[in-house]
Parts: sequence; C-alpha cells; structure tokens
Amino acid sequence: MRRSILAIVAVLAALWAPPASADGTRIAVLYFENQGNPELEMLKLGLAQMLITDLAPQPDLEVIERSRLNEILGELELQKTAVVDADSAVKVGKVLGVEFLIQGYYLYFEPVDSLVVGAQIVSVETGAVVGGFRTQGKQSEFLDLEAKLVAGLLPTLRGTKGGTESESGAAPKEEKGDVKAAPSGGLRRGGGSGGGSRTATASAPPEPEPSTVDAPDEGAGADEQAMAEAVADDDAAPVDSLGAALAFSEGLDALDRRDIPRAREALRRAVELDPTLDDARTALAEITL
Repeated sequence: MRRSILAIVAVLAALWAPPASADGTRIAVLYFENQGNPELEMLKLGLAQMLITDLAPQPDLEVIERSRLNEILGELELQKTAVVDADSAVKVGKVLGVEFLIQGYYLYFEPVDSLVVGAQIVSVETGAVVGGFRTQGKQSEFLDLEAKLVAGLLPTLRGTKGGTESESGAAPKEEKGDVKAAPSGGLRRGGGSGGGSRTATASAPPEPEPSTVDAPDEGAGADEQAMAEAVADDDAAPVDSLGAALAFSEGLDALDRRDIPRAREALRRAVELDPTLDDARTALAEITL
C-alpha cells in the first residue's frame, strides 16, 4: 500500500511540474497542531519534518530547513511545541523570507481508530489561505496519510508562484471518500534534524545538523546491526507507523537539546517499530558518523 501511494506521488509530481526555473517557490513548514489526544503532542515535530523531507527534493520548491525554523522561533520567543497563531505565523514567514507557509494539524479519535491529518497553505504577503488538503485513515496507515497529504498539497504549491489569490479562503480539499466535517469534539481550524525521503522523487538526504555531526560514535555498530535486523524483518514483523513517528519525534526533540544518548534510543525504537520510516533510519545513521 505504501509503495502504491509513493508511486502516485511520483506520477503527480511529473504531471504538475512546471518549466524549470532558476528560483523556486520558497516555503516553510510550521510545526503541526495537535487538536486532540495529548499523548500525540510530540508528533507535531516529526510530522513537520516528514513534509520537509518529502518536499525539499522538488526542483521548483525551496524548503526551509527545520533547524532554521527553530532558530527563528527562538528569536521571536515562540516555542516550537506551541500553537502559532495567524499573525505570528506570518511574522515567522517574513523573517524566514518565504512566500508561503504550510500550517498543519492532526486529530486522532481512539475509540474508532480514526486519524485526520490536514494542512493549509498561507500566503505570507497577504495572510490569505490559498489552498489545502485533508485526509483520514487508521493509525496503522499514518505514513500513507502523510504521503497523501504531500501529494494533495503539491498542485497548489506549484500553482502559487506569483501569488494566486483565486482560492483564497477556500476550505482544504479532501481526498475522495473522506468525511466532510471533523467529528464532534474536534477543534476547528483552517492550519528538523535530518531525515531521508520516503517519496519516489527524492534526492540525497540533507546535510546533518551540527547537533548530530558532533555526536560520539559509540554504539555505531549496534545501530547498524539494529537497522539491518529491522530491514530483514520488514516483511514479517508487524509495524507501528504512528508509534514509530512518535519515537522519531522524540528523537528530534532530543537532538535539538543535544541529548545524544536519548536521541539514539528514541531513533532506534522508531526503526524497530517501523523499518520503512527512512527519516528515522537516516537520522540514526547520522548520529553514528
């Protein structure tokens, strides 16, 4: 299923790719907003990094790295785990020098195992919403939902160069078969370290951040063995993609705080829970360099 989603992303990328341009559309992905389960709070870090990883290889887009976003949030005295309001978001975008911001959200309803993931694209110049996308599925489909979200946002991102306003204020598009309204109880809103790409259009992973480059190399052999065993058991062992994404998020947070031992532990757990989460595998490999 995951491979089929990534294949769709690759096809869509080829269909919607505009003529080559010297200057790509500059965008920034803000940390996602948790609209429900507090146990998933840390997911806002990993989910944002996954979008950055998947969007960065697109030749017509220039995506701001998560490390730069953290730097600006610190300068503006905003917490990376806090919800950024519309005015603050535009301010962040202007300081970053980007044209568009991606503001995302997620909401999980445990009783029915329903995970909603969505995002909107905001013009930094006008503050208007120019497009968006939302998808929904089960917890076990988390990585597929993230891939669908990327595929759903790409057409608008590639059509906004020059400030298209025709879709301003439009509600996020939903994939076919998705619910039309958030289930009752959900809040209503219209809105890293390195990592490898999960999309078929990806290029080489970005350079590791300083916090990972200076990491000690002890445990490198164990990390390599753990990743090899995880890949070998990929087809046989059940995976927990949402749990892996949470562990990946914890690893990113530990890297930001330069807590290398805790980061290594969290990233190892992410790889064990889902060996297909290349972001976690790449981040873990960078620690061992």
